[in-house]
Amino acid sequence: MYSSGVTANGEMLAPGYPTLSKVSSMYIDPVTLTRTETAALIQECQRAILNSKDESAKRELEAISSLAEKALSISAVIQFGHP
Repeated sequence: MYSSGVTANGEMLAPGYPTLSKVSSMYIDPVTLTRTETAALIQECQRAILNSKDESAKRELEAISSLAEKALSISAVIQFGHP
C-alpha cells in the first residue's frame, strides 16, 4: 500500500515527480495541494510533457497543468479525490 505518492518502502510512485506522485494517490485518499505544490505541479507536468512520447499522456498532463494554472490565477485550492 502507499500514501501521499510514496510506497511502503519509501519510493515515489513517479520518481522525480513528487507532486505528481502525491496526486496519484487520489484513488486512496483525497489530495489537497498547497499553492506551492500547485506551482510545482505545473512545473512537473511541463517536464513530463517534454519527456513523454505518449500523446494521450501529454494531453492529460496539459489538462492538469491548465487546471493548476487557473487555480493559481484565482487563488483557488485544488483537491483531487475519488467520488
